[in-house]
Amino acid sequence: MCKINNLKFLITTSLSIIIIFTSVILNASELGSISPAEHKETINQFIGEIKDAQNQSLNIAQSALRDSIDTNQLQDQISIISNNLSSLNERIEDYADIVQGLNEQDRQVRLTFNFLNLVRSNLYTLTLLTRVTTDIQRLQLLDEYFRTRINTLDTLEILKDLLEKYTD
Repeated sequence: MCKINNLKFLITTSLSIIIIFTSVILNASELGSISPAEHKETINQFIGEIKDAQNQSLNIAQSALRDSIDTNQLQDQISIISNNLSSLNERIEDYADIVQGLNEQDRQVRLTFNFLNLVRSNLYTLTLLTRVTTDIQRLQLLDEYFRTRINTLDTLEILKDLLEKYTD
């Protein structure tokens, strides 16, 4: 009789544990699911913020082509843009944790990171302008900046195309 009671207890306990873990796993997967509309809106918001930073850095580069550079003002502008991009990077990382996995949403988040990182790379190139001493060095850095900008725009175009096609 004692063995039967122990067996019933063991079966009941095992089933309870299975049910609890199954419901926890199902709830966790539901938390990570984001509708296509919400996802598009989030990625487009990230794109908008990155494009703002990209435009600000372009203004700096264009100014560097036309005028002599006030290094203190340049460093201040770059620092502000860099801080904004760092904050945005953290938000994108948090979002990436939600949509993680081998899926279309994760792919789009990774391309958003690529876009962000190319803009950050260009920002670094602009900081190097404060250290150059010759016009040739300055032109080489600006050439690097604009070549990377082309990659940035290509990445953005790929991301926009994928978002346009994305339904689920």
